[in-house]
Amino acid sequence: MKQDRVLGAKSATATEVILATDSTDPSGVGHHMITLAAHLGPDWAPTLAFAAGPMATKFKFRSRSLGLEAHIIAPDGWARLFAGTPGLLHIHAGIGWEGQDLAAMGK
Repeated sequence: MKQDRVLGAKSATATEVILATDSTDPSGVGHHMITLAAHLGPDWAPTLAFAAGPMATKFKFRSRSLGLEAHIIAPDGWARLFAGTPGLLHIHAGIGWEGQDLAAMGK
């Protein structure tokens, strides 16, 4: 697989984007988030946020191995993630209830 993103290759005017899921077992969604973030161009500065759960550590280490910023968020930690104002919030959900609270916090 060709790697489009190179650590440190983002432009000075890169737009911050948070790719987040509050699913505690994101499986395919987590893999999708990492693939998407890894292939964003230099105009984007992605941060991945995974809910604490059985897959979170695996996804965090995989993300970081690709040069991506990634965090595991405790249930009460989502508000701190949104303390700054990202240019874009991209929420990933696998079932209906997931992501709704994140969307409300991120507006």
